[in-house]
Amino acid sequence: MNTSRPDKLAGISLKVRIALILLLMLLVHAALDYGIQRFVLMPSFMKLERKDACDNMYRCLRVIEGEVRHLDTLCVDWAAWDDTYEFVENQNAEYIASNLKPATFTDGKLNVLYICDTKGQVVWGQARCLDADGSTLVDIKEFSTSSLRPGSPLLSCGPDQNLSGVYLTQRGPMLIAVRPIIKSEGQGPVRGLLIMGRLLDQRYVDTLVHQTQVDFKIQPITDKSVDQCVPDSASGCNPNEACCRVSVYSDDWLRGYAVLQDIQGNDALLIQADIPRGVSAIGRESAWFVTVSSMAAAIILTLVLVVLLQKTILKPVAELTSHVINIGRGEDLTSRLSSSRTDELGALAREFDHMVERLHALLEYRQKLLDAAVTGIFTVDTEQRIMTINDAFTEITGLEREDVIGECCSVLEGTPCRDICTLYDPGRTEPIRKNQCVFHAKDGRELAVLKSAELLYGADGKVTGGVESFVDVTALVDARTAAEAQSRQLEMVNVEFEKEITERKRVEMQLLEYQKRLQALASELVMAENRERQRIAAGLHDNVTQNLVGARIKLSLLRKMGASSQQQAIVDEVLDLIAVTEEDTRLLTFELCPPILQELGIAAGIDWLVEEFEDQNDIECVASDDGADKPLKNEVSGLLFAAVRELLRNVARHSNARNVQVTLVRENNEIKVAVEDDGVGFDVSDISGINVKSGGFGLFGIGERLRYLGGSLEVNSVRGEGTKIIAVVPIDADY
Repeated sequence: MNTSRPDKLAGISLKVRIALILLLMLLVHAALDYGIQRFVLMPSFMKLERKDACDNMYRCLRVIEGEVRHLDTLCVDWAAWDDTYEFVENQNAEYIASNLKPATFTDGKLNVLYICDTKGQVVWGQARCLDADGSTLVDIKEFSTSSLRPGSPLLSCGPDQNLSGVYLTQRGPMLIAVRPIIKSEGQGPVRGLLIMGRLLDQRYVDTLVHQTQVDFKIQPITDKSVDQCVPDSASGCNPNEACCRVSVYSDDWLRGYAVLQDIQGNDALLIQADIPRGVSAIGRESAWFVTVSSMAAAIILTLVLVVLLQKTILKPVAELTSHVINIGRGEDLTSRLSSSRTDELGALAREFDHMVERLHALLEYRQKLLDAAVTGIFTVDTEQRIMTINDAFTEITGLEREDVIGECCSVLEGTPCRDICTLYDPGRTEPIRKNQCVFHAKDGRELAVLKSAELLYGADGKVTGGVESFVDVTALVDARTAAEAQSRQLEMVNVEFEKEITERKRVEMQLLEYQKRLQALASELVMAENRERQRIAAGLHDNVTQNLVGARIKLSLLRKMGASSQQQAIVDEVLDLIAVTEEDTRLLTFELCPPILQELGIAAGIDWLVEEFEDQNDIECVASDDGADKPLKNEVSGLLFAAVRELLRNVARHSNARNVQVTLVRENNEIKVAVEDDGVGFDVSDISGINVKSGGFGLFGIGERLRYLGGSLEVNSVRGEGTKIIAVVPIDADY
């Protein structure tokens, strides 16, 4: 059954839906407009407002810094003056009368003017109030007429340094400038310090306020930190300039804060200014105007859209809907709209007329297709009455149209078509699909059929009837039965085949094991041969050679005992035979197992082998050794020696080479011997046959024995370009 959920707006007309959509669009527009005003425009205005406030605070800082620079410039003029330099030394009254008078304080806007020597003793100094004539003296605790207090920061100014900035006194903050007293040419030595100060009182601050056009006030930071003086809501204008902060004081005012440090680098003064929020006010007025005008335009546009939609879309759609409902209820497929509109609705009306025409033709065509199908098909309505059948239905069941049309599907009892009646069983949850059964046709034939039944649903999801189709699959069933019998036979053959494969794998594993044993046995035979060679060589050296030497000595004694000339000739012949025998025994000993291999190692053995090869063959042979230690066991050295000897024999017999290079090196934990010639080369794929018939190792045999030791044999050869063979054995190789 169709289980799709019903449309919750199914009972609402198209006109109401469009009105709701337009209203929703209007609300979304209002929400977006509010969001833009609230989260985009207003933050931009506030950011601009804060930036303007910070600029004002920076202006306040700059004007104070400018006053400090002006004061420092004045101090420089006085300190680097020859008259001041001489006054510190002689304290003449003429300098005081000419320069240190009240007018000097009023003209320079100075509250403090002190001249001290290098020890901080006051040569001359006064603190005055900046009244009309500057005649009123004031007492400032930090400035004494005799000397400055020891440890005073004013004394920290060095010969090549200056000191200027804010200095906190008991009478309030003061702008101070300190310069070393030197000659006009800027030369020393320094005679003392010149100190000029200007109290940052309210009258002075009012003058600065007038200059900056920013209403600010200054208060000292005594025991409180800057964070305690500035509210938590204040934020810095620039992360790199954290000395200025701004907070919202009220809807109409911002409050800015800036910090001035004293001459010791400590936070000394807090500048506070109230700045009107003109930018925010303009922003709010602009946002309100934009919002009202935007909403008014949106409402007007919505009303115009409603009128246009009603005239151009809603009314034609209603007429088209009425026509479609009438066709659906009356099943009159001859009615037409015949619309003359040229827009999409007109095209829709014409296409609907064409669709009705095609539907009419399709119904006729459907019946023809049903009759042409080889599958038996019939349909029933909601009351289980048979509505249509096709020709294949009659052919398979033997029932004619007049026997079943309009009858309940129960008349099909005894045929496979009877199963469709179970589709209407309330307990069934799934349709009948591809169910096979056997039945007897009306003429008595026993047939196998494959059938499928399904409910039919309308557009509203309700059941409108059912349809069942079935096909004669008797031939397929017979073929499947034969195939199953053949499959069983194949399974039996497969079982036997798997047994044979298992047996072959077992035999193969045995062959591999035998091969490993034969390989080990061959290696043991080679080692036994080497050991036997060593034993025989030792026997020849220790016994036969010694006996021959003894015989030669005794014959020499016999020759000296005064034998006849004939006897001496015989003794000489025997001595010659003994000498030849000794040489043959020595050569045989070297051939079996060279003593040099046992005594001096593989490098010396290969050098001897190369010399013997060069003496016995008309081929230039060169040996090279890297000089590294090569600690090999005797058996392994013997095998490597025999391998090199066999490779040199192959060169002499097969290569037609003129030059041979034998290289012995040690790389990490391996010993490598390379034999390279410039001969005719050979086909590497046929290395197993070389020297086998002649009784030698053969390259294949050499490779097998080296691999048994954990080594390898690398053969590189190209016909006409020579051969290079590398034998490798590990140092820790063992049998």
